[in-house]
Amino acid sequence: MSKEDALREVKEFPVADAMMSFWTIKPKAEGGYSARSINIDDQIKSQLRLVAQRSINNITEVEDYTLIAQNNEVSCLHVGVDETSFSDISRLVDEAADEEVIRNMKELLNSLAYVVRFFHDGKSFYCVKRVGNDWIAKKKRGLNSVVFRENKLTLIEEPTLVIYDNYDFYVLDEHVLVAGKKSFETILKYKATYVQSLDKLKVENEFVDIFSDMTPLLDFVGNNTMHLRRIAVIAERGWYKDAAYMQRLKEVNARDGWNIVYDANGKIVPCSDSAKTIMKVLLNHRLFSELSLTSYDVPSASQLGGGA
Repeated sequence: MSKEDALREVKEFPVADAMMSFWTIKPKAEGGYSARSINIDDQIKSQLRLVAQRSINNITEVEDYTLIAQNNEVSCLHVGVDETSFSDISRLVDEAADEEVIRNMKELLNSLAYVVRFFHDGKSFYCVKRVGNDWIAKKKRGLNSVVFRENKLTLIEEPTLVIYDNYDFYVLDEHVLVAGKKSFETILKYKATYVQSLDKLKVENEFVDIFSDMTPLLDFVGNNTMHLRRIAVIAERGWYKDAAYMQRLKEVNARDGWNIVYDANGKIVPCSDSAKTIMKVLLNHRLFSELSLTSYDVPSASQLGGGA
């Protein structure tokens, strides 16, 4: 099934008629997740359905998910479930909702996300939202929260929960549609995957050998999520393994003055000023336009004809 078909099927899922359960997700210290269900009344169910329908209908475009791809307010990114750790979550929320029911507000503390599971005609459709510090609205010192109920103001003494007006990603069958990439990656721990890619490159001879000293490049990457993403793509695409590509890089750098320094042995000498440029060229993200006759740094590099 194409990504366009996946988006169409998500839009056609009968959210209004589906059974519903509501779950909170927490990360476990030893890895993985825990899940607890919450009983919700019909008004909240109606609100959650409305948010799902409205936010899905707002999506009109779908692109392939890559580590550095970005989407906008009317688009989403498509990735296969088997490329994520979502199955660890779906196994939990597919259980009977009344077996792990949250009994009080304290049990909601430190939640990572909530999952709304719709079930209809043998299919499950999941809407997932990362929760922030604003999810549990606490009483502010010196202030009292009140609501207008039954023609009078009533004091609310308990903390309240927030139902957000969108979801970060949607899962149906073998497809994930990502509307909020940063939250999606946080929930499914993609940053850990990026760090693993860097750890592998640190000891991969083909990569280490192109540098005189990797330390300045590693210092530049640090713990920055975007830089770690780029490192993961560098590892994935592997241009540094292509001797002809690396030779052309050296020649074009000398011709166009890209300020990448090489030592006497032909190895790249990274520094804080050149680290960003080095990552761009190893991503193959510095491209030449035959129309304007100028070079550009681009956010992604897709070949004409649909190549990656």
